[in-house]
Amino acid sequence: MIWLLAAATAAPLTLQEVLASVDERVPEVASAMASQVEANAKVLAARGYTDPRTSAMAGAYGGKDPRQVAALDVSADTLWGPKVRGGWRMGLGDFPDYDGDRITPQGGELFVSGTLPLLSGLGLSDARVAVLVARAGVDMAEAKLQERTLDVRFAAASAYLDWVAKGEKALVEQTLLEQVESRQQALARQVEEGTRPRLSLLDNERVLLQRRDALARAEQDIQLAALELSLWYRDVDGQPLVPDSTQLPRLEQTSLPLPTLESDEELATARPELRLADALLRAAGTERSAATNRMLPGLNLKTELIRPVDASAEPELFGGAELTIAPMMRRQRGQRAQADATVQRLRALRRAAADRARNDVRAARVRIETALKRVAWTQLAQERATEVVELERRRFALGAGDLFQLLVRESSLAGARKQAVDALLEHELARATRTRALGNLP
Repeated sequence: MIWLLAAATAAPLTLQEVLASVDERVPEVASAMASQVEANAKVLAARGYTDPRTSAMAGAYGGKDPRQVAALDVSADTLWGPKVRGGWRMGLGDFPDYDGDRITPQGGELFVSGTLPLLSGLGLSDARVAVLVARAGVDMAEAKLQERTLDVRFAAASAYLDWVAKGEKALVEQTLLEQVESRQQALARQVEEGTRPRLSLLDNERVLLQRRDALARAEQDIQLAALELSLWYRDVDGQPLVPDSTQLPRLEQTSLPLPTLESDEELATARPELRLADALLRAAGTERSAATNRMLPGLNLKTELIRPVDASAEPELFGGAELTIAPMMRRQRGQRAQADATVQRLRALRRAAADRARNDVRAARVRIETALKRVAWTQLAQERATEVVELERRRFALGAGDLFQLLVRESSLAGARKQAVDALLEHELARATRTRALGNLP
């Protein structure tokens, strides 16, 4: 076939080239990267809780108690709980008792005030909790990005190896087809010469048609595998690249020795699933600490320094305390119980993820070891089948063999070669599975 001839001169597509395109060009990875940007934006938004706020107000009342009010102030909350506020205010006219505004000297007054929580809210303000949870969200997004990238790279490696294996099987079919076609011509001459019965020609022609059918299906499998591979193999613009059959490489066995099981299990502790579980636990732990803090009474110290603009007026200093108690605390107790349950649930999931990581590493090594045995056995079986076919062909050429027996042995050879391809594919896939189990990015 043309593609087999071109494959001899075309540069084969390597796994490294495929994996090099597994970045933001792949939609699944781009989606996870967008989630990471979103998580960082949430941190920025959470930090905005402590941004200074400026407000200004001016107005006048008519009627029984005419008065004018105006204010300009700047306030800010801190991550650790204290709040500060300062600015200028003015109140002139007649103020009734129910009005919360106050009369000020002519020109208004400057003020600076602060609130310091001593129990609930100290060290774990809502603003700080939001920032800590948002930071944990960034770690979650990074872990999810790594996990998604690992999954996509594993899918790309699997698709690539499947495509290469399909090419190997097509090569098996092509080689056997050429041998049957060559024998068909020789048999046609022998039938004309009367040295072979027509039955042999018909039987060989039957197998010839079957081989053509098998090759057509094998070439279809290559095209379908190439389409699957194109989901991960993309050009610079992110468009899927369908590799041509001329780019097919040979399927080769990885010969790198395996590290010890202990070192593999140690590496697996850095898997993104475990990083994600740790980030979730940090966020839940922060929520639990905040829920515990909210169960404390609200005790706030308040102070305010007032300095009239009119220099002839005396400055004032206010100091006081405010105590708030919720005797039943049903909301606080419910939040704490919910946070405790969340932490327990996530700890259990974290243990399950760690167990799964160790199990995946061990399972991958079992698959590799079994696949290595299968590779050795199937390659030996292929060698024996090849030797048997060669001997049978010699017998047939000398007129002592039977065509039907030769065709059966050639069919067995095709099966042996495909089994060898399957075993080699299984070994390479097991290697890729181990890499994914370790949480590595090859």
